[in-house]
Amino acid sequence: MRTRKTKKQRRPDRFPAIIYHPDPAIPPGITKIIKDASAKIDLKVLPFYYRDLLYTMRAAPHAARKLAATDNGRLAIEDISTAIGDQLYHHIGESRIEQWVPYYIPLVIAGPTIYITVDRLLSCKGPMGTGYYIDGQKVKVNGKTYIHGWSRHALERLCLRSVPDWPCYLAVGCIVSLMASGRYEHVMLSDGTPALTAFFPVLRHSWHDEYAKIILRTKRLDRSLDYFYRFGYFPYTTEGDMLKCLTMLPPGFRGTPEHTALRNCKKLPWEHRLQLLKMAETMTAKEFYEKGNEDGQIADLFTLFDRIGAPQIISRPTKRDVAANNRRKIMTSGFGMSRGTIHIEFIKPD
Repeated sequence: MRTRKTKKQRRPDRFPAIIYHPDPAIPPGITKIIKDASAKIDLKVLPFYYRDLLYTMRAAPHAARKLAATDNGRLAIEDISTAIGDQLYHHIGESRIEQWVPYYIPLVIAGPTIYITVDRLLSCKGPMGTGYYIDGQKVKVNGKTYIHGWSRHALERLCLRSVPDWPCYLAVGCIVSLMASGRYEHVMLSDGTPALTAFFPVLRHSWHDEYAKIILRTKRLDRSLDYFYRFGYFPYTTEGDMLKCLTMLPPGFRGTPEHTALRNCKKLPWEHRLQLLKMAETMTAKEFYEKGNEDGQIADLFTLFDRIGAPQIISRPTKRDVAANNRRKIMTSGFGMSRGTIHIEFIKPD
């Protein structure tokens, strides 16, 4: 007797296919581990709203592209990539991720098809050890163009001091974005060491938005401006054609302009200044990210930095054409490594 299939049985797979793209340059052992981990990803355990959006992406790719062109849609797709990436990293294993990243970086690109790929850093040896860099990523300082490199110590400090839950997938995305697309300016530390200071874009409808409002003491940001928050400082040296970042110093660490400005702030009693300096020097990334919008002392500290001559939030007129172009790329770019030359310039704070 012929049985009739139910509507649910006739319906094709709800979710996009997961495809792993192997790279011949990646060691075979790493490729096999990532391929095995990719096969264990289960999209059915994702929250309902993620599953629903994935189904929309599969069933209506054109609608998904339109969604990705909006700020809310872009953030939603990034959240989905993060949720899938967390599964991938769980199956790979924390010890392997700590060993690989950021030298080999498994990435998830969500869309009508979910792609898993691996990006990697190149390396070259110099007088002060091996320098790691993104292929094609350069930095221009005082008219001279260098390869933008990082020492192993700088990469380790960047990972541990920048994000609260290392080595989760979102943390890796933050590290890659900073290395590939952070906005930099040139500064001199208090001991005369040259350094790059990095700024990250303030994304709408994110914690960056709330952080910027607290620092600027406003309830609403001017949407005709693009805002950036100060991420940290990277002392560097030059070795031939490479500018190599040696370590990372979060705002307020000894040697940074914030530390110097606070020490010299005569309006505050010396005992209070010492207390604030100790807080700045011992603050962990976890404390900053989890309490920065809640803890009055932390918010007041960074607001004070901004007021005494070390701006934490800067802005510039919005470049609509650039913003629109970046949104159009989101369906295929993920947070992969960009290529190009970073021009070191000073962004004048308003």
